[in-house]
Amino acid sequence: MTVYQLFELANYISGRHPQGTAITPARFNVLLPQCQMEWYDTLWRGLLAASPDNNRLGDIISQTPLTVFKDTAVLTLDAAGVSALPLDYSACLAVTTVAEYTGNTGVVRPRMVDIVTDSKFRKKQNSILSRTANPFGRIIGRSIQVSPNNINDITLDYLAIPTTPYMDYCSRTANPSSVVNMPVGSYINLSNGLYYLYDSNNNVIESDVIKDVSHLLPYNSATAELQWLEKDHYNLLYRILVKTGLNLKE
Repeated sequence: MTVYQLFELANYISGRHPQGTAITPARFNVLLPQCQMEWYDTLWRGLLAASPDNNRLGDIISQTPLTVFKDTAVLTLDAAGVSALPLDYSACLAVTTVAEYTGNTGVVRPRMVDIVTDSKFRKKQNSILSRTANPFGRIIGRSIQVSPNNINDITLDYLAIPTTPYMDYCSRTANPSSVVNMPVGSYINLSNGLYYLYDSNNNVIESDVIKDVSHLLPYNSATAELQWLEKDHYNLLYRILVKTGLNLKE
């Protein structure tokens, strides 16, 4: 469902529960990202606890709601074997070299890069045998370092940070307390002295709306939808309702 549909459903439940109160858009836009990251972190910690073998994390994640955040990037290493990690990087799942010749067969194959701790990285660097036999690496802040440093490119499988969800909205002049959804691609512009809300095809969604955007015209919607599969949206809904103080059974 869209973030607006999630907002409406949360309000439908909380607003009609005997001890519930309506959730304002501003409060919803605080609760939704918070609930998302709390659940994301809970799922990730659970995977780490259940699978001490990091090489299997990618396969296990595919069976969980986190599967939508699996991503891949090809990184070019500098002369020291270092590359910046993707901006949305959260955790390493697997690293391989970009295909290279191995042995005398002439078959092009990638090699696994063993991601190790800092101390083990230094120890392996001092061993000629370990450096030449199998590549290894470490995560340093927002960078990755791989040895030997004659490897040019690596393929990084990683867990991405979710996009921060946001529900942009405006109000009707005739009813300032109303919430008018501003879907992705919509925008507000001035026409005949009034603010109009248009969709991405320049069709009018709502005429005579209110939003303090006079200095930003045309104002483009900042709505960002959830990346989770729709069947997992209800877990976020439950978490939002709990934070509003409702006593609900999952």
